[in-house]
Amino acid sequence: YFRALPKVVCPMALTFHRVTLLALLAWTSLVTGQAHVVEDACEVSGSCIDDDLNLNLMQKRKMQKGKETRMRADEDMDMGADASPDENLIIALDVAYGSERKQDLDVYYFPTCATLRPAVVAIHGYGGDKSRVRDLSLSYSKLGFVMVAVNFKNAKDVAAAVIWLRANAATYGIDPTKIGMWGFSWGGKLASTASLDLRLGAAVQASVIIAGASFEAVEKVTEGAPAVLIVHSEDDKKEPADAARALHEKIKEVGSRSELVMYPTGGHFPTRIPGCHEIIKGFFVSALGAPPATDCSASTAEPVDVISSEAATGEVATDEPATDEPAT
Repeated sequence: YFRALPKVVCPMALTFHRVTLLALLAWTSLVTGQAHVVEDACEVSGSCIDDDLNLNLMQKRKMQKGKETRMRADEDMDMGADASPDENLIIALDVAYGSERKQDLDVYYFPTCATLRPAVVAIHGYGGDKSRVRDLSLSYSKLGFVMVAVNFKNAKDVAAAVIWLRANAATYGIDPTKIGMWGFSWGGKLASTASLDLRLGAAVQASVIIAGASFEAVEKVTEGAPAVLIVHSEDDKKEPADAARALHEKIKEVGSRSELVMYPTGGHFPTRIPGCHEIIKGFFVSALGAPPATDCSASTAEPVDVISSEAATGEVATDEPATDEPAT
């Protein structure tokens, strides 16, 4: 009995010691981590209640522990073969737009033409970094857009990236009066906040919100909102379709352009539906103007008629009331 006792007691004591140490470390990280998260959120809103502006502490824990399902880079974008780089493309990687962590971006641009180009800032979904919109940026840049993939912590960072881009537009041949945003999922939430909350100063001319429309965003809409395209699925389990409709109506109510593409199915990934990206590209051409071709020749990009292009596969609403009849 006495010979066996140390074999039982000692491991128990060691386990108790380890648990105590881990609890102490967890408490320390909780205090410091929570203070940092609260600081980030308060910087944006002036209070500590705008959860959509920043990852909350629980989400950060899930990310650290690997409990949040992560998609491989670009999986949610589904660009396929269209993601090969254009022969004239120049890519500037890891350009700092601020001095804080995660304040850097990649710029996909072309030699300067006589005509300046519109730019689109791409905001990836939850988890990962700006590499998740690499294929998207390569694909959209083929139309002649300057694409900007950003790292960020919150909506304030996204707005800061746009402000930096406007100040440095000449370096990349960008027309500072023609800047748009593209955001998917959580990135769509940040895109809606950064583009619709005019206090943040992004002042973009167009915004595409994919599977990221929320009722919180509706409260941020005021007169002077940019042109917006909302892409959503009726069966999206993460963000209700009614939020997309409410946001669409609110933007129209303040006198701005709003277009809503509501797919009957598609879940949280409407960009996987054939033709979706063509609709988005056409919206940017319409809202920002057609960019010069990648070799500076005349543009071949054309606006896409959202209604006629999407009529066969989804419910589409623009400034005119949608009917209850299925499109044919």
